[in-house]
Amino acid sequence: MKYFFASALILAHQAAVASDAVATAPDLTTGQTAYALSGKSTHPVAASADDLVRTAAEADAMIMISVATDSDVKRARPIVAQALEAHVDLFLEGPAALIPELQPAQTRVWAAGDRMFVSNRSEPRGTVMQAFEASLTADQVWTAIVALRTALDRDKPAAAPILASARASIPVPTPVDTPASRIVKRSVPADVPAASSGTFEMPSFVAKTPSEVCIAIRNKLIDTVTASHETLSVADASKAVSRVCQYGTLGEFTATPPDVFLASDGNDAQNVLNLRQEWLLIISEDKADPKQSSAYLWLRTLGDNAGSGFSWANGHGGHAYNYYRTVDMHRIMSAEVFSGWGPANLSLYSWEHGNPADMFECESRPDAVDQNTDVNSVLTTVYCPVSPRLLSALPGDSFDDTVTVTAATSWTFGGSYTLNPSISTSGASVGALLGVNVSHTSTETSSATLHMVRTSTTANTRMYRLTEWSPNWEAMARWVRAKKLSYGTDTSLESASPLASVLNPAWSIVWQLPLAENAGRKTLYTSIFGVRNQWCSYNESANRCENTPTIQHGLWMKNTSIFVSLDDFK
Repeated sequence: MKYFFASALILAHQAAVASDAVATAPDLTTGQTAYALSGKSTHPVAASADDLVRTAAEADAMIMISVATDSDVKRARPIVAQALEAHVDLFLEGPAALIPELQPAQTRVWAAGDRMFVSNRSEPRGTVMQAFEASLTADQVWTAIVALRTALDRDKPAAAPILASARASIPVPTPVDTPASRIVKRSVPADVPAASSGTFEMPSFVAKTPSEVCIAIRNKLIDTVTASHETLSVADASKAVSRVCQYGTLGEFTATPPDVFLASDGNDAQNVLNLRQEWLLIISEDKADPKQSSAYLWLRTLGDNAGSGFSWANGHGGHAYNYYRTVDMHRIMSAEVFSGWGPANLSLYSWEHGNPADMFECESRPDAVDQNTDVNSVLTTVYCPVSPRLLSALPGDSFDDTVTVTAATSWTFGGSYTLNPSISTSGASVGALLGVNVSHTSTETSSATLHMVRTSTTANTRMYRLTEWSPNWEAMARWVRAKKLSYGTDTSLESASPLASVLNPAWSIVWQLPLAENAGRKTLYTSIFGVRNQWCSYNESANRCENTPTIQHGLWMKNTSIFVSLDDFK
């Protein structure tokens, strides 16, 4: 067996700086990258297979798991589930067809990749999933993991303390001849409240980011329960909310070059990407009419600071030369986001010259439901969704350099809950069953000015959307001519158009899936970022470029695909 299965890499934190202590479970080996990473440690820590998660949790550790066979997956899956339940970071390694099989039952969204970091200990970022491209060395993966874990340390932790309650704490009996590690259900004392239920409403909630939605529902649930003089911890409330509302971060791009090139005049990447993508999956249940139940998927790019979005690798942007007959413009971006259901077809013909419908398998083969599909040369079962409905896609098409972008998304919530208090040797807890009825009411927008940029989104497809930011060559040429430069003079275009400097896509999309038709399915959703480095020798008399503009066409394929699971709503 090339790989076997698991070790624990301990990154103890002191003053928010990650160290490199390692704990290896007995009789378990690691995969190639995991083995290389563990070799960097100078602080080995002992951990048995049974104590792997507990040891990692106590030491603020990262557990590394490698799988190569189905039997490895069977052994690894409960460790992955226990680790995420305990908010312990994970590094997963194995064939791209097996990593999706490690998805815990309680986790509805899971990333695709063969080397992946997973963490759910940050409240602002939710479940963070970061895949690493094949070109990265073990040293680069190690550096990226340490930097990401250090950044997560600065966030508010997901495991928050129990809130104060109007009712006294539930007493915990002293166990007799019982191992402390075993949870024993006891009879509930008379002063423990019986099961109770209630409702709450959020008639209009405006969220700027996907992460705000689930947190708002949790806080509203706690406030409602507390107002009724009941006790509910943040941890118990979060567990109840996670059944119907989950969110997270799919990759963080920090000056990241493309990992796939469809066209290039050299080996060096000329563009980089700086942003992160958040997702939200929320389940709306209609008990009176189950056919009206829906799942909503919201994805949005984040990064409002200077330098966020598509940019240039060496910091030098677009420029132009003024000639008698033409204006030659160099290093101009044309950016794109492909976003839709199912695996993307990566053949050069489909992307460059073919029918746009061929880009996504579920668009070209809408009947490919419950079929095995080739995902990046790996045969895996990927279900296309049934009857997806697009609710919002922004930015909108541009008019006179003005484009509509997302400011916030509005939701309406109604919820019902049932509380079931219980006690054990580990303490008191309240099991909460939550159901919500959700509607996406509107998307609040604002206007942005993108000079010399044509923004457009396809509207003739069912399963995907393509949004493009392309240069207005005529407007750029007029801008250069207006400066009345002498023959052959070089001038910068960085102050003229974001496509010559930095383009923030401010991209957002919301889909609705009918739950009755899609219950029990695992579907794949893909968002691919792309950029073309272009130049144009613009002839004003002919009103066109005299050359083929694209010099390099790069795509960011890692950290762009997620598996959406609705298995428990069968």
